[in-house]
Amino acid sequence: MKRLVLGLLLAVSALPQTASAGTCQAVIAPWLAQANDANDKEQPAVSLPLFQRSVAACRAADDRAGIATGLLGAGQSLHMLNRYAESEQALLEGWAIRQALDDGDPGRESMYYPSELMYLYRQWSRFDLAWQWGDIALAAKARLIGKDTVSYGTSLSNLSGVALQTKEYARGLPYARQAMQTWARTSGEDSTDHAWGMRDVGVLLLRMGRMEEAYGYLEHAYRIRLAAFGENRTETQTSVTDMANWYTLSGNDRQALAFAQRALAMAVQRSGADSMQASVALNRLSGIHLRLGESGKAWQEAEDGLRIRRALFGDRHANTVSAWQDVALTALADNQLGRAEVAAAAALEHCRAVYGEAAATCAAHQLAHGSARMALGQYQQALEAAQAAARLAMSGGQALPADEADALLLAAQAQAALGLQDEAETALAGLEARLLQTPPATAGMLDTVRQARLLARAEHAGIGAAELQALAREAGAIARQLAATRGAAHPAHAQALLDAAGLNARAGDAATARSQSARALAIGMATEQSMLEARAAAQLGALEPDAAGIFLGKQAVNALQATRAGTASLPVPLRQSFVRQKRAAYGQLADRLLDQRRIHEAETVLAMVREDEFHSLVRSAPDPRATRLGYTGAEGEWQRQFEARAAALRAGAQALAAARERQAQGVAQADDAWRRANDAMARLLDGATEALAVLPAGSVATPAPAGKAGMARAEPLKRGVLHLTYLVTDTRLRIVAQRGGRTGSTIHDVAIDERALAQRIARLRRSAQDPGLDARADAQALYALLLAPASRELDGATSLSLSLGGVLRYLPFAMLHDGRRWLVERLPVSLHGEQAGAQEAPRRAPSLALFGQTRASGELPALPFVQRELRAVQAIGHAARIPSQIYLDGDFTGAALQRALPANSSVHIASHFVLRSGVGADSYLLLGDGGKLSLAELAQDGYRFAGLDLLTLSACETAVPAGTDATGRELEGLAWLARQRGARNVLASLWRVSDQSTATLMGDFYAALAQGKGKPQALRQAQLRQIRAARHAVTATRGLTPLDAAGGGSDARGHPFYWAGFILLGS
Repeated sequence: MKRLVLGLLLAVSALPQTASAGTCQAVIAPWLAQANDANDKEQPAVSLPLFQRSVAACRAADDRAGIATGLLGAGQSLHMLNRYAESEQALLEGWAIRQALDDGDPGRESMYYPSELMYLYRQWSRFDLAWQWGDIALAAKARLIGKDTVSYGTSLSNLSGVALQTKEYARGLPYARQAMQTWARTSGEDSTDHAWGMRDVGVLLLRMGRMEEAYGYLEHAYRIRLAAFGENRTETQTSVTDMANWYTLSGNDRQALAFAQRALAMAVQRSGADSMQASVALNRLSGIHLRLGESGKAWQEAEDGLRIRRALFGDRHANTVSAWQDVALTALADNQLGRAEVAAAAALEHCRAVYGEAAATCAAHQLAHGSARMALGQYQQALEAAQAAARLAMSGGQALPADEADALLLAAQAQAALGLQDEAETALAGLEARLLQTPPATAGMLDTVRQARLLARAEHAGIGAAELQALAREAGAIARQLAATRGAAHPAHAQALLDAAGLNARAGDAATARSQSARALAIGMATEQSMLEARAAAQLGALEPDAAGIFLGKQAVNALQATRAGTASLPVPLRQSFVRQKRAAYGQLADRLLDQRRIHEAETVLAMVREDEFHSLVRSAPDPRATRLGYTGAEGEWQRQFEARAAALRAGAQALAAARERQAQGVAQADDAWRRANDAMARLLDGATEALAVLPAGSVATPAPAGKAGMARAEPLKRGVLHLTYLVTDTRLRIVAQRGGRTGSTIHDVAIDERALAQRIARLRRSAQDPGLDARADAQALYALLLAPASRELDGATSLSLSLGGVLRYLPFAMLHDGRRWLVERLPVSLHGEQAGAQEAPRRAPSLALFGQTRASGELPALPFVQRELRAVQAIGHAARIPSQIYLDGDFTGAALQRALPANSSVHIASHFVLRSGVGADSYLLLGDGGKLSLAELAQDGYRFAGLDLLTLSACETAVPAGTDATGRELEGLAWLARQRGARNVLASLWRVSDQSTATLMGDFYAALAQGKGKPQALRQAQLRQIRAARHAVTATRGLTPLDAAGGGSDARGHPFYWAGFILLGS
């Protein structure tokens, strides 16, 4: 932007030269001279006090003309210090004074004031006011000095700059051309003024895509400035940055990098490392490194630029908006998805605040936000953002703005991800046609559109092998072209290779697919692109036999986990959607592991997919987002070789980048050094491709892992015990059966997905909780799905142990029905829940703490049978000489529970438990003193469950996962919390239980324990007594609302509502 330093000395010299009463000119003249000199040297901190002293002196003398002159200078100095509001106040006050004066305006302040206000509002991103004051300035200058003047050209140039910022390029171009022509007449065609006009025209043409026209103007302006000023001037720095931009857009990375490096060095030398000029140069350098595939370096440069601009301007400023955008794009390219989402959202928010909701300028920021959402798997949101960006971009008035083309491409890609293949292909065909009709469309953009279009065509139902082969050849040609134009080690080349590899694999050409995938993986390793590495490893792994496939699958999952870690600060829906879109890689590996009977590892992989927010409460439980898979057996050696090769590839890529930097700097013999580095990189890629494509086949001997609690059982099973592990993948349920006393395991596959399974379980739970309904049909249907496949292993079993996850935790297995009897009538059932800390804690001598709450509290009803329950249990304990203590109502406090947990072997709690979907603060246990003890509080260190042999939760829904919150994430429940925190065994409930029947069941359970029964057998005996006895009636339930009394007749005495709700977690 061009700025004319105000001619305040002219204004002073035009005042009457004889000092008289009521004037201040003699006093302020030397101050104004010093202030003007300081501003000319860009030293506003020096000039401002001088202008302010002048204003004060003129106010004292009541010299309004002098006040106006001083305020004009003060306003300019405040503006240069970025103190916009103060500058506006000074300028508007001075303008009002100047308008009221009738002195002939000897200093022509009537044109300087609107010029300065236009410039202020432009810098302040208040563009409507900038246009308004710019028109006033043009009219004033035309009237006072005429149109063929340098100053008139300056106002024209500044208005073209406003259009550049608001992306109204067509609107700004006539102003820029008129300014250029004006300066050619007034200053000469080789003048620096004319160079400024050529620069304005060139930049606008460049933004409009008219590359060849733009180059002539930009290059001529650069030569004039370099000759006139040398390198160490702002004007030359601006032209150097312009040339870097032109070379970037034209694809000449070497020249672009050379100019960008010079621009940064010049900016730092002239203005300092934290100056606006330095941030502009960093922005340009960041864009070039991004194009070169050096995303890590680009991201850091963008962050540095943002830091500078936030310090200079704050967030809600046009300059900072563009810096947020740079961070979003570079972080996205570097797979820093959390940072990309935050930066893109900030850019869009601040753009709307600065430019308005419907400004075309915000199209790019809307698009970046859509791209971040696309990377996070929020395809519908990405589609909506892309469509909104396209509408905004069209409002700028160009035939096909770059932002609109990019937005239409993203929208089509989102449609394809949503399964709308026909719509995507139609949109891409239309975009390709428009690009061809709107020259000059860049070859890169056309190739990207064609690549997306062929991938959409490949998804058509019924596509044949011949057509797939043709599409694969086309995709391979695009990949080769990218290697030639962007470099063989560029991430874009690798992504194109993977597109071609996927098509070749579908067409049956596994050898080509393997080679392309292996090379893409090598590029991902070289560039440290975790998402690229994950995609390549997963694709290559799908083509490999078991051992190699599992190893590569682990590489893919670990790379995904590395990217996932960067999303930890995002809201849950975004974290969930990222994992959901990548779930196939996790499922593919889990299936391969199960096929090799590596059950523990398969469970670990599937546990990663589950976004379990409770890890923040249960500190002993691992965070599924931070878990990395280990390597066993021969995999360990493969991994060491993999890491060694990856280190060599990274070193080669860094050497190539360093050679490129030296080449751009013009270092002697740099071209030869770059060629050597490029050749060395090619050899590294060739070697890695060959090695990765021929990993050993066969299986890997894997010792049984020591195990993570909650996964496949690590301890030996007792003879007669059948352990079933249920693993739900995208398309099927896998049941792993292990029998105590027998070696090996059997895997059964059931064709049902998690959604359909959840619907069946929900139906069963509805019928199980209503004694008026017959639950047997639903129970038989689930038995056929979940137990019948393992019927051979089930025959002869004496006890059943289950490892469950997800929706299966809501299912009362004891009530599954084989057509003749309930499962509990056949054998005892227990759940193997996640546990930590119990093995380290020593066994305690038998003792029992009994907690109960009987009184109504708000909408929670009284529980009259609790006291009877506690007394009965205590009596059983006394008979077995087990010391016990009852804490009833007022004695049942949080502090009492804290003391009892580490001091007893068994703790029994009979009260209301209120389960609400959401994080742990919303669900709570009602204390006897009326207090509410939340899940979050129970997870704190004060409540020590480790070492507890039995925790009985005689309340409602204590075993139910804490549902799902509004985002669909699953949260653990009270029983699972206690088990994870170290309780060996937990007896808990899956629904609202009857007060009276629960009291009876608990008495039966403890009586069986006193007889020497194991805990699963004791629960079974208690449940069988409930089935066979007629001693229940529907009363108050231990939860938020009482259950209807319907169905309480004698014909329902064996209904599962009364006995099936309780389950045992533990041994």
